Amino acid sequence: MAKRQLPPLNSLVFFEAVARNSSFSAAALELEVSQAAVSKRIASLEEQLGYSLFDRVSRRPSLTANGEVLFERTKAALDYLDDAFAGINSHLENPTRVGTNSATLSVFWLQDRLTDFLLSDDSRSVASVATDDFAELNASNPDIVILYGSGKFANWKTEKLFDEVLAPVASPAVVEHYRKIVRYGIDDPKLAPSLLDYPRWKPSWVDWRGWLKGTKHEHLNRLSRHKFKTYSKTIGAATKGEGIALGSLAMITDRIASGELQRLDDTEFYTGFGYYLGYPADRGLSDNGRVVYDFLLEVSEKVRDFISAMEPQSGPDADQTAEVIELDTTRADAS
Repeated sequence: MAKRQLPPLNSLVFFEAVARNSSFSAAALELEVSQAAVSKRIASLEEQLGYSLFDRVSRRPSLTANGEVLFERTKAALDYLDDAFAGINSHLENPTRVGTNSATLSVFWLQDRLTDFLLSDDSRSVASVATDDFAELNASNPDIVILYGSGKFANWKTEKLFDEVLAPVASPAVVEHYRKIVRYGIDDPKLAPSLLDYPRWKPSWVDWRGWLKGTKHEHLNRLSRHKFKTYSKTIGAATKGEGIALGSLAMITDRIASGELQRLDDTEFYTGFGYYLGYPADRGLSDNGRVVYDFLLEVSEKVRDFISAMEPQSGPDADQTAEVIELDTTRADAS
C-alpha cells in the first residue's frame, strides 16, 4: 500500500473546530490554545493543501467551497475515530499499561506517540500513567515503562531510548531578536529576552544555573531569569515568545520540526541521564505488550535521527556533568 499523503491529524482537528464554531476564538477556547495558535495551524494547513479553506472578509470566518467539502469529510472521519476510541475500552483484552516516572515526558512526547499507535494498523488497547513519584508508578503495576534516570533500575529490564540533551530554545521571533543583540554587541539587559527557569526539585534535574555552569555560555549567563512553577510551563511560555527555555531536545522534536520552537545556537549539554524503555524483569512482555514496546522503540529511533541531523557541538565531558548534577538544590519563588 502506498504511503498516505495526509495532513497532520491535529491540523484537521483545528480546522473542524473552527468550521463547526464559525469562529477562531471559540475554537481556541474549545481546544485550550491561543487564537494565534489556531490561526497559524489553519494557515499551515491551507499552505499544505494549496487552497483557502475560509473567507475572512467578514467578522466570522465562512467556509470556501473547498472548505465545505473538507469539513463534511473531516467531521465524518473524526466522528468515526471517536466511535473507534470509545470501542477500544469494550475489548475483552486487558489494556497494556504504559507508565513513566516523568510527567513532562508524558505531556510532550508519550501521549502523542500512543495516539499514533492507536491510529495504526497494529493498534492494541493501551492505558497510560504518568507520575514523578517512582513509588506511585510501581504501585500502578505497569506492563511497559519509560524511565528517566541513569539506566540503573532494579527489577526492570531496560534499554535506552535517547539521552537527555538540553539546549536553549525559543520562538522564531525571539531567536531572531536574540541573534541581532549578539551580532551588534548590544549589552542592555532590558532589550534581551529572559531565561525561563523552573525549580530543581530533584538532584538529577539540571536548571539554567547548572546548564550555564556546564557549558560556560558567556552571553546567556548575563540574561535575567524568570522562574515558573514547572518545566512544562517554560516550554509553553517559550512557544508564546516570552523568552528562552531550556529544551530537552528529545521531548520537543515535534515543536522544533513544526517551527514553533528553534534552537538558539548549537550549544547543548548532555546531563548523563536519559530515558529508558523497559518492562518488569520478573514477567516479561505479553504478545500485545511486545507490539506496543516495538512501536515505541521504532518511533524513538526517529527522534534520535532528528536530533543527530541538527549537527550540534559535542557535549561536556563526564567530569563537567558530575559537577553540575552535584549542585545544591535551590528553590526560588515560582511565578
